[in-house]
Amino acid sequence: MTWLSLVALTIFASGAGFGRVVVSVTPSVAPLDVPLKVHATGLPPRKTVVVRATGSTRGVRWATAVPARADAHGVLDLRRFLLGTMRPATQRTGGSFPGFAQTVKITVGNRSADAERFTTAPSVAIRDERPAATGFHGEWFEPAHASHRPAILLVGGSAGGLPDPYLAGLLATHGYPVLSLAYFGAPGLPPELTRIPLEYFERPLRWLRARPEVDPRRIVAIGISRGAEAALLLASTYPRLVHDAVEIVGSGTVGPSQSDPSRPAWTLNGRPLLPGHAIDLRPISGSIFAAGAGADALTPSASEAAAIGRSARAAGRRRDTIVVYTRAGHGLGAVVPNVPTFPTADSRYGVLHLGGSNAADEASRERLWPRLLAFLRAA
Repeated sequence: MTWLSLVALTIFASGAGFGRVVVSVTPSVAPLDVPLKVHATGLPPRKTVVVRATGSTRGVRWATAVPARADAHGVLDLRRFLLGTMRPATQRTGGSFPGFAQTVKITVGNRSADAERFTTAPSVAIRDERPAATGFHGEWFEPAHASHRPAILLVGGSAGGLPDPYLAGLLATHGYPVLSLAYFGAPGLPPELTRIPLEYFERPLRWLRARPEVDPRRIVAIGISRGAEAALLLASTYPRLVHDAVEIVGSGTVGPSQSDPSRPAWTLNGRPLLPGHAIDLRPISGSIFAAGAGADALTPSASEAAAIGRSARAAGRRRDTIVVYTRAGHGLGAVVPNVPTFPTADSRYGVLHLGGSNAADEASRERLWPRLLAFLRAA
């Protein structure tokens, strides 16, 4: 994971000069999904000020500018997920998010205050799990003092390899044991999303059930994009191993191989799962959370989420959650706030058009994330 070493937020005003500026930021140390609360006094009364965020990672400068207005007493109160609006100063084709700030410096006039945002609490232990020892390729995120808790199997999409660790880290920071799992594109695994046996997932699921930190009756499969398809397939195929399923910007329909559409992506008992078939939701023992994006240019995730809702209702399911964010693109799949996303992205398949916009994706994730956390609390 790439980290922004420093993000400097400079607040300046036009018009009258500054008085004696005093700045505070709360909370000073918090996870990435907690917004910055900036309180500044001594500003020009009733003047518009601009919050500028700048930083650099891998030699690329990032910046954002957010206007705000001081009140009649020269006081500014700002509560925003500022990192989610950052953009590279030199626009590139197919960008990707820059990582996350460890230290945030907020400067108003000649005064400043520091804050820290992190993705994984220091109390969360992270351990690699590799095929030679366990039979699967994953990362285990173990919250301190977790015992008999709902646990999460997290699978990513067509990029392959392990999912980006920020989501697993934040979920673990919220107290959920998380096994972040690769199923292709990693050492010891198939190189492509082609003929992946669903039986591969049985071993990590049984490994999770045996952990003392985990309540074996409350395992949730969370999948993003093509991983969402996997999450639904696992909950349908192994209802005694997976209780709930979360699919985000994915599909309730079996898809083909990502690299060769003439071949299947998945097999079961050695037989291909034929593309185009709707995943049977009836065997799923728990609840489904499905989130689609109306401006998704990569996957028809909004119509797929709606189709999952119709199938769920037809099957007599009443506790599922179906949400569609009409202006978001595939960047909704970043899931958490404070993560910059782009309408295009570089990938192993070339430049992908994701749709949406930075602002719409960020605003939608600010609504999605608390709903997902509420769903997990009820699991």
